[in-house]
Amino acid sequence: MAVRHQKCNAMAASAGTQQCSYLELLIVIDNAVAKQLRNSIDSEAFLKRLKGDRQLAEMILKVFLEHSALQLSSLRGRLDDADAPGVRLQAHTLRGGSANVSAEVLRALCRETEEAAASNELSRARVLLPRLEEQFELLKVTLKQSGWV
Repeated sequence: MAVRHQKCNAMAASAGTQQCSYLELLIVIDNAVAKQLRNSIDSEAFLKRLKGDRQLAEMILKVFLEHSALQLSSLRGRLDDADAPGVRLQAHTLRGGSANVSAEVLRALCRETEEAAASNELSRARVLLPRLEEQFELLKVTLKQSGWV
């Protein structure tokens, strides 16, 4: 407990305040996570493209999540096989799906992965894969917490 409090106070000092409680630190962290979750999908833009049809949006998101999980698995397999054209194709496919549902951060990571594979820089694509997977998981959590799926 004392170590946690010391870490909290150290963070508070670096932020320019005297001290904070553990609960205050959790609130700060929770707010940062909530902001990151909100940024994982632009639901307003997505709904606008679907003319406000939330039922259709929910159906599309469910299919997107199912297919994207398979595409990420395939992407990992293509990386393991050092198949640059396959990596590029999987990243491109996932990028298109991400763009369709307005998952802009995931889309941008897919673009980077696609470009790395097109340049035959599979080591760079391997570095990006955990970030892609993390962003996909974050998107799933966001969609569940916001009642989309």
